Amino acid sequence: MPGRLIFTSYALGFCKTVLQVVGLFSLVACLINFLDFARRYGGFDNFSVSAGLKVALLKLPQLLTEVFPFCILVAAMIFLRLANRRGELTILRAAGMPAIGFLAPLLAVAAGFGLLMTLAVDPVSPLSRGESNDVARFVRGPSAGGAGPSAQTWVSQQSGEGLLFIGGVQTRNTRIELQNATFLEFDGQGQLNVRRDARSAHVQDGRWILRDVILLKPGADPVALPEDSIATTLDAKKVRWQFVGVNEISIYEMPQALRAFRDMGLNPGRLVLRLFSLLMTPFMFVAMVLIAAPMSIVFSRGKPDAAMIGGAIAAGFAMHSLVVLAQAFGKTEALPPWLAVPLPVILSMTAAWLWLRQTESVA
Repeated sequence: MPGRLIFTSYALGFCKTVLQVVGLFSLVACLINFLDFARRYGGFDNFSVSAGLKVALLKLPQLLTEVFPFCILVAAMIFLRLANRRGELTILRAAGMPAIGFLAPLLAVAAGFGLLMTLAVDPVSPLSRGESNDVARFVRGPSAGGAGPSAQTWVSQQSGEGLLFIGGVQTRNTRIELQNATFLEFDGQGQLNVRRDARSAHVQDGRWILRDVILLKPGADPVALPEDSIATTLDAKKVRWQFVGVNEISIYEMPQALRAFRDMGLNPGRLVLRLFSLLMTPFMFVAMVLIAAPMSIVFSRGKPDAAMIGGAIAAGFAMHSLVVLAQAFGKTEALPPWLAVPLPVILSMTAAWLWLRQTESVA
């Protein structure tokens, strides 16, 4: 019973600390996003405070996916440091409880937040980012231009006996609308048959719907059409996956995306890397707690708080750098995806655990 009471108390306390740290970060991030939006779009007629606040809130999910591991690290440092100052950890250790006894609730909460990020926050992030872009586009208005300097993305599909190459700049996440789209249709001998330049294009009911089209054929004058359509073997999801990149694909879409990539003859390596990155999120959060534990419990005994905080943050950034470096090797296929993401996390967890085991005699 005492063990269960301690587990529940520490789990609830750590959860509260995490929410406080995340809440403080969210407040600061919203303020910064609002001020940045006001600075960039305050001169447009459609600008309003409500639009700025909406954009600031819609950008939060993406920011949380990037900084939440460090929120876990900071929260673990604060919680363990306060428990250590109150003498709770000393009493628990004197009663014969190993360090894993009072770290277990923190690890469980960290893993739970990792699952929450993977299953809830990460899938929402692309949608909220698309909505924020739509709000910014509305505030700019049509006179400010559309896609801006974004680079064109090209995809291809079978078109009868030939190939159809499609290039454009994505302007919406909600419907994968392309702006300044170009459609190049080649025959079986590789000769260009038709070129279509459209102001916008999107997939609907198995067809590309093109608006404000300039039709060009070899040896013929350009023809302007208000609308045109082209049959396609790509559905809206396949188009979105190709134009937005693998980082926009949630864990729920992974099975379909893997099959689609193989059907389209695309290399699924980066998609597999993305899948392992999502699956390892709970373990990364657990690693952050294990990194904070020896710093907060042991290192702070003979050193000032500033050294403890600096050491823990440096260790957290070192693990993050290892993850980024390993993912870079994974993208170049120098490391297999199943090794590129888990390797730095496992190494960090092992190093922190061995340090804690050595200093606190964890059995």
